[in-house]
Amino acid sequence: MRAAFTLTGRPPDGFQPDDILSFHQRDAAMLAERVRGGLLEKGLFWNGAPALLRLSLRSGGFTARLYAAGEGGRGGRDRRSGRSGRARFSAMIRRMLGLHQDVSGFAARFADHPVMGPLIAARPQLRVPCAATPFEALTWAIAGQQISVQAALSLRRGLILAANARSPQAPDAPIAPIAPVAPAAPGGEREDGRGVEPSGGQEGAPYCHPDAAAVAALGPDALGRAGFSRSKTRALLAVCEGVLSSALDLDDWEEMAADDPVGGAFNPAAVREALLTIPGIGPWTADYVLLRGFGHLDGSLHGDAAVRRGLRGLLGAKDKLTQEETRRWLETFSPYRALAAAHLWAAQSRAGY
Repeated sequence: MRAAFTLTGRPPDGFQPDDILSFHQRDAAMLAERVRGGLLEKGLFWNGAPALLRLSLRSGGFTARLYAAGEGGRGGRDRRSGRSGRARFSAMIRRMLGLHQDVSGFAARFADHPVMGPLIAARPQLRVPCAATPFEALTWAIAGQQISVQAALSLRRGLILAANARSPQAPDAPIAPIAPVAPAAPGGEREDGRGVEPSGGQEGAPYCHPDAAAVAALGPDALGRAGFSRSKTRALLAVCEGVLSSALDLDDWEEMAADDPVGGAFNPAAVREALLTIPGIGPWTADYVLLRGFGHLDGSLHGDAAVRRGLRGLLGAKDKLTQEETRRWLETFSPYRALAAAHLWAAQSRAGY
């Protein structure tokens, strides 16, 4: 199979590939993402068809190739947005790598801050890895509401396995699983922490993270068996309905953000407002999606437990910080509030949250 699209480039000086790759290694089950030696292999849907992304971050440069089945592999224009598939692919890779993020501006402005300054000095080129699509960022945010990262990963596995779509096989040798870590079975670890032992392995091509049509096709019963609560199931299906009807125009927003994520036609306030109309999506979810889905660096993540925990430790606070206290503290860093939060994440875990 020939690659439908190929993109090569050289990131800015100081770019840290491990910041990007660690995000895609956060799930040891390696269902939809596999990483080894600077190479990411990821299953996803492209133009409604299973696809495989191979992204190499080696020798100071990057090479990305997309292998897609059926209509997705024919190139041409995107069937929903109408823009060229090549332009969409280029925008996806640059967003995933955080190449539009003004990390140097943030570092220059806050290098002398008494709390943030040492974090910047330790990671001056920290970039926030984005999901392959805003829809994937949305599903991850909904899965992660009010539960631990490990429980959210279990829900994500259940969703991927329920959709049960494998990516195409690249013509060259695939990445072998790093270790025989078994994925959680659908519904294996529920939000209440109870579950069965996972089973299976990662032989063959990676699974694909489902798109909105694939999730909508599952329906509420399958999502429930995958471990999702009724409220999260309703939120996921409402998002799918909005995407498929274009009431929630993720493709259009994605294109605007690709042109200029901090200005131009992209309006993060309007995107946030639209997301907040969906039952089950609150301020934290909306701001998280703006960051992980579009690369917007000024959402306030004061509702994030890991952000409050990290800030409490840095400030040496005796008591837990409230959301309001954290919101006021992050306000100092506008228009980089989400990037400031990402530095608080990075101080606790390289993979972020």
